[in-house]
Amino acid sequence: MIFLVGGCIAAPVMEEFVVCGFMFRGWSQSFLGPIGSIVVTSVVWAMIHTQYNWFGRFWIFATGLALGHFRWRSNSTWLTVMVHSAINIVIFFTIEVPRAFSL
Repeated sequence: MIFLVGGCIAAPVMEEFVVCGFMFRGWSQSFLGPIGSIVVTSVVWAMIHTQYNWFGRFWIFATGLALGHFRWRSNSTWLTVMVHSAINIVIFFTIEVPRAFSL
């Protein structure tokens, strides 16, 4: 239950407001522009997930590109929070719950 709340609600809110809210907004108004900002924030987001191997970080980077695109096109951080939460909920119920019951 703690992982469900922490990993599927609290973490997406915090991560998206820091990465897509604060970093994206600042860097997109710099020389990087929106596209460069999406790439840089995706790299940062993938690198802070140190609990995963490089393959996992690649997929986090790819997800970051999609979330960055959503943030840019919608101009809404809340959209990225909802999508990030939905992704984590799907992962929780397709990987974590079955893993817990297979022990």
